Amino acid sequence: MKAIPLLLVLTLCVVGSLQADELKETDIPAELNAKASQDSGEFDLNYIRGRQKALEGKLSEALPLLEKAVASAPDNALVNYRLCEVYMRLGQLEKAEASGKKAVEKDPTNIEYRMTLGGIYAALKQLPESRSQYEKILEVEPGNSEVPLLLSILEAEGGANDKAISILTKAVDGTNDHFRALFYRAKIYLEMGEIEKAKGDLDKCLTIRPNFVEAGTALGIIQEKTGEIDAAIETYARIQGNGEFKKRLAQLYLNKNENEKALQALI
Repeated sequence: MKAIPLLLVLTLCVVGSLQADELKETDIPAELNAKASQDSGEFDLNYIRGRQKALEGKLSEALPLLEKAVASAPDNALVNYRLCEVYMRLGQLEKAEASGKKAVEKDPTNIEYRMTLGGIYAALKQLPESRSQYEKILEVEPGNSEVPLLLSILEAEGGANDKAISILTKAVDGTNDHFRALFYRAKIYLEMGEIEKAKGDLDKCLTIRPNFVEAGTALGIIQEKTGEIDAAIETYARIQGNGEFKKRLAQLYLNKNENEKALQALI
């Protein structure tokens, strides 16, 4: 299996396409009944089996089943999209693009389909095509809060950090639930050498989402490297319920010869 490009991973985090563990088996016939236009039969069986295999993470087994489902119902937007997801997760981006385009063609107002196709184009370095998909989402849903983040990613990928910062700042100012925009803005600030601004954004991320491990990781490492050990200890302590950071927290206490606190951190 090929590695999924980072840019596509960021998009998928927004779309939620890889959160299969949140879906239940009963969702499969429900979505089929709601959206599939074909008669029941081999198409339904291949789709249901393929979808279940995909949810179980058995992508190589899901792939031929979903390919058969698409062959039986080539104009079905939902089935093309599910095949697109599997191609994506297998790193077969050219095939994912073709299936994603078909899904969007058959259901042009579906935001999830367009967002995913935009992520595929971005991963393929087809940035104008990616931007076009995101802008069309805004035509369907002008107030969509995720698109500014995705557009900023494109700007940053194109080297336009200042423009990306401007887009992300508007996203941050426009909503209270802006932790992803803050996190990506912090990443850009780090690349620009604006350490204090990056730390500020990461701290705000943790205030909004105390379990945001990636933000806590980044902030804690920065604080360690800048010699702010007490601040790093506080940051790692904020990442609730994460075993790896309990160990890191304990190590920092040991480095300060605070053995009782180190032991307590591991309990």
